Amino acid sequence: MVDNADSLAKQYFRQMQQERVCHQREVTTLLDCLPAFVFFKNDLCIYVTANQTFCQAIGYSLAEIIGKTDYDLFSKERADKYRHDDLTVLSQVCRFLLVRKKFPMVVNPFRLLRVRYH
Repeated sequence: MVDNADSLAKQYFRQMQQERVCHQREVTTLLDCLPAFVFFKNDLCIYVTANQTFCQAIGYSLAEIIGKTDYDLFSKERADKYRHDDLTVLSQVCRFLLVRKKFPMVVNPFRLLRVRYH
């Protein structure tokens, strides 16, 4: 009976992993179809992921962006500004905070949307 429960738990875990991978693939595909710059940072202001529009605009591949901070990718002045914006977002009590900013590096800038998740 213990073996059966263990087997069911392993099967459930594998199924959950497969669903997570599928979900991540779907989200990545959706984000890459958006013309806006989309990226996610963790609470330490480190990039976790970004869409292809953002990657192309700043001239780095996704692999080069993940695990980096703004100080690794931008000038100190620009990184200071982005860090200030990030810390403002992180300090908010509300579950979602949307801040619209122009992205100054591009001739025809998109709108940048910052979201904080709890």
